[in-house]
Amino acid sequence: MAYNAKEAGANVRVASASIHEEIRETHPTTVQMLADRGVRLGRDRSQPLTDEMIAGSDLVLVMTSDHARAVVGRFPKSRTKVFLLEHLASEVQPAADSDTVASWLATAHTMRRDYARSQQWDIQDPISESEAVYQAVEVQIDNATMWLATVISTLSPS
Repeated sequence: MAYNAKEAGANVRVASASIHEEIRETHPTTVQMLADRGVRLGRDRSQPLTDEMIAGSDLVLVMTSDHARAVVGRFPKSRTKVFLLEHLASEVQPAADSDTVASWLATAHTMRRDYARSQQWDIQDPISESEAVYQAVEVQIDNATMWLATVISTLSPS
């Protein structure tokens, strides 16, 4: 997301965190795929998602409905902020000239989300999968984040 936000000129802050409390090494395939795009990670290990990160976020984007349920289960105040990346990207419309970041977020926060009953918006977690699966997931994530970044870049500041 950070790469696409920068490319689109979107003024956003992006952080990556894991729902798992244990610190894990970033998968070598992920590191290589990002390096191929000129992205260098600031750290080589995951960081656990925290209350502070949730409180400081407008959106919490996850890949799977299991991730969404885990985040909301552990951080109940995150309920209006948690979105499946693919779902949000598919529902977002191009911004109107008068849309501000605040109005766009307010609309997003009221979107209906029923992630407990459906996995239709899941992006497969590629952990322990082949490089081909990683590449397919990279395309899905790239397409979704580029669209979101493009829309966000057209919003007027709040």
